[in-house]
Amino acid sequence: MQKQSTQPRTAKQSALSAGKALKPTAASQTTLAPTKATKEDKPYILPATGYVRLKQLTQIIPVSPSSVWRKSKEGTFPAPVKLSDMITAWKVEEIRAWLDSKAAA
Repeated sequence: MQKQSTQPRTAKQSALSAGKALKPTAASQTTLAPTKATKEDKPYILPATGYVRLKQLTQIIPVSPSSVWRKSKEGTFPAPVKLSDMITAWKVEEIRAWLDSKAAA
């Protein structure tokens, strides 16, 4: 058996338990403030050398992550490099060469 609360119920709790709709109040109609800018909002600039992960790659090349994997598997996009068990990245030099070949075509 459940122990009942000794505190009195509010009008809102009573209305909700009775299945009644509540009238909107000024507090429930407030607008949300704009959110702060995050790292993801800033454009990603491809470095000169090194590796780039999938999240940054999809910011540079306007395709979905699944398209990157599909194109890599087909051989129409540079192959990824496994840096560790959980980290896969692409060589920036290969990405730049691929972008240059697409711009020349």
